[in-house]
Order: sequence, then structure tokens, then C-alpha cells
Amino acid sequence: MRRIIIDGDEIYSKEKLHRMMKEAFNLPDYYGKNLDALHDCLTEIPGAELQLRNVSKMIEWLGHYGESFIAVLEKIQEERTDFHFKLI
Repeated sequence: MRRIIIDGDEIYSKEKLHRMMKEAFNLPDYYGKNLDALHDCLTEIPGAELQLRNVSKMIEWLGHYGESFIAVLEKIQEERTDFHFKLI
């Protein structure tokens, strides 16, 4: 299982968040760059372990959107046995 590490200290905008996720998971070009599209794409790709570091900084910049992003990742982890998500 591949391990992906994303630094929340670098996620200062919604656009940056979706660009980092697209690159990290090699999401398709049709990825809609929103949380619903992220959920859909991450349920269709091979499993992975995602480690998200410096979450407090991301939440500081993105507020509720950052919290919703984490909720999406937690939901995917509940739905899939081959997707693991950690806050570091």
C-alpha cells in the first residue's frame, strides 16, 4: 500500500488543497476540484495510506472547508478497508 504524506502547512487555499490531492493521488483530468468530486475519485482508486501533517495550520487558513475535507477523508476510511487516514 502506498503512503502519501501531505503537509497542511502548505494548504493555504481550496485551490492548493485540490491541486495537491490531484497530484498526490494522480487523480484524473475530469476531477472536479471540490469535496464531492474528491470523495468520488478517492473511492475509485487503489488503496493508500494518507498522512496529513500540520492540520491546525490548514484549518486556520481554510476554516470550515478544512474541517469538511477531513470529514471526507474519515468517511472514505469508513467506506474502504484499503484506505487509511492519519492526522500527524
